[in-house]
Amino acid sequence: MILIFSDEFNSKWRDFGPGKDAKWQALDLMYVNADQAMFRREAVTVKNGRAVLTASKKKSKGPYSAPWGDQEAEADYVSGMLQGWNKFCFTGGYLESRLKLPGDDVHGGFWPAIFTLGNLGRAGYLRSTDGMWPFSYDTCDRNAIGKVPWSDHAGQRINACNSTKGRGASEIDLLEVGVWHDNMPELSTSLAIAPVMPAGLHWLDVEGGVYYPTYSDPTLGSRPNGWAGSNTYTTTKLLPNGSVVEVLMPRPGTRIADSMSATHMLNETHFTDFYVYGFDWKPREYVRWYINGKLIYEINQKGLRAATNSANQSVGERLIPVDPQYININLAMSHSFAAIDPNLPLPASMEIDYIRVYQPKDAINVGCDTPDFPSQDYIDRNVNLYKITLAGYEDFVGDSRVMGPTMEPQEEALEKETNHTALIVALAVSFGCVFAVAGGVGLCLWRQKKQREAASAAQLEAAKNVLKPEIAKPLPEQPQQRPWIIRFMTGLWVGSSANTRANVTQGPRRAGMVDPRMQMHMQAYQKQARGPAKVVPVFV
Repeated sequence: MILIFSDEFNSKWRDFGPGKDAKWQALDLMYVNADQAMFRREAVTVKNGRAVLTASKKKSKGPYSAPWGDQEAEADYVSGMLQGWNKFCFTGGYLESRLKLPGDDVHGGFWPAIFTLGNLGRAGYLRSTDGMWPFSYDTCDRNAIGKVPWSDHAGQRINACNSTKGRGASEIDLLEVGVWHDNMPELSTSLAIAPVMPAGLHWLDVEGGVYYPTYSDPTLGSRPNGWAGSNTYTTTKLLPNGSVVEVLMPRPGTRIADSMSATHMLNETHFTDFYVYGFDWKPREYVRWYINGKLIYEINQKGLRAATNSANQSVGERLIPVDPQYININLAMSHSFAAIDPNLPLPASMEIDYIRVYQPKDAINVGCDTPDFPSQDYIDRNVNLYKITLAGYEDFVGDSRVMGPTMEPQEEALEKETNHTALIVALAVSFGCVFAVAGGVGLCLWRQKKQREAASAAQLEAAKNVLKPEIAKPLPEQPQQRPWIIRFMTGLWVGSSANTRANVTQGPRRAGMVDPRMQMHMQAYQKQARGPAKVVPVFV
């Protein structure tokens, strides 16, 4: 199987108000079944990745969708319901939910439930379910077209006599949990179906129609529901000793619906820990229920075969549901289910970790308005059956062919949830760390720079002391030079007359002799003072 629907409840930004979410609406509604809790939108929240339905002791007013019209009602308690009507539907597949039950295993009063319903009936809206709930019938007979003595139904609204096929809103209860005796909570798993069987008949009479695989399990003890409904009857039974006795045959249900139900024992851990509840549904074949992957109950098409009682009263074959179904999650409170203990701990919450639906890869069938089982046109023509119009209250009837919106922030398109508080704290801590590291690095670099500057200064001072040049002594004053013309003419005169005078006054020179005048000039040249060479320090 592949996953075709999932709600992990990972975004706290979900708005379950009318028309605000693609998958659910949190109802403002006084529910049926003599409920003592008013369903209010504010009782449904998303927290820590879970949908949280909270029941509390508080008077509240709200609309009641009665058969004759909408009216305002008041209740002593407030609780919540998520409804997927006309949003997501599926036909066949495996539905499962991981959840923790509200309250404890001692005090009765809560009625947590997850169930599916055919899309032609909106749960809690009695005008929409009249003649629809919980029919799964495609036979044209007296059960379909009018009232019969053993039923309070006035007939099937869309039936095989007035339409191409019989339609309805049958119900599959994934779970209903109650505490009737201290430390003895029970889970019921049921298929609610109509038309009801005539008196004296029971689906348990059909061999192989139902199956209780955990009947002998000491922890679950799965068995037929002992609810003695309106159609409970007595029959005779032959004992092994040959005697005949009358036996009471409790038949769960009412004069409107048969409840083909099984019960299973639970314990205190179901109220403190999360368990996975699921059912596998194959239209016209079976429904199978599971806890943590363990099969606990099955009802199949054999148990729904046509039957006739001793008074020649009959019912045709009912069907393992074929209409597209949507999902409901609620936390009800009603004395009609489990008496409300005055010491019931309140407030208390039912926590849903996730809801998932799988279907076989070769049998994908999703949608509330399918070619074989359309519903949208009928809903559009009968909006008054499906919508609260009482002044002061808001409701919504959409188009199942249009999904959305989800009312999640735009930036969450890729990430389902951004916890802004945690993000801000994380960013602040991150920036603080960055600034601290940067400051530390900067201080270290500054100190290294100062050390290098100090070292350079020391080297420069040392170089100055070692390589400091001596101050050059001033040169002696030189005779002022004559103008060049005088020097030129004097040179000519000296040069020409020197040779003449030498010839006149001196005799021939001998080898090794030095001209006294030349010697005088050489001595004068050597005595001229010259400064030392300049020294230029070089720094590395």
